[in-house]
Amino acid sequence: MIVDGKLYKIIGERIAAKRKELGMTQDDLAHSVGLLRTSITNIEAGRQKAPLHLLFRLCTNLGIELVSIMPSNKQVAQNHTLSLDIDGTKEDVPVTVNGLKDDVSDDTHKTIEELMQKIK
Repeated sequence: MIVDGKLYKIIGERIAAKRKELGMTQDDLAHSVGLLRTSITNIEAGRQKAPLHLLFRLCTNLGIELVSIMPSNKQVAQNHTLSLDIDGTKEDVPVTVNGLKDDVSDDTHKTIEELMQKIK
């Protein structure tokens, strides 16, 4: 499952970083795309969900490609921890749900296998 809050927070952080790198103020960027400074503030904080066409305009005015502000699926996936208690030994096993299927890392798989051996 994709976590919207993470998605827009990462996008906003990347927009802010590029804007600052270019020496632009929020007001400069806002005027270049026809927004208020408060909208840029909210987009950069991840509070305002900018539509795709606006993200394109922001990136164009920052001189970057849209893809450069987009996080990977893994970066915005909801992470879960599975707590297992076997014979008094508590193990927290991270499990990532990425919206397409449950994705368990090799380390997690190994940990589960080790815990299964303890059960036998």
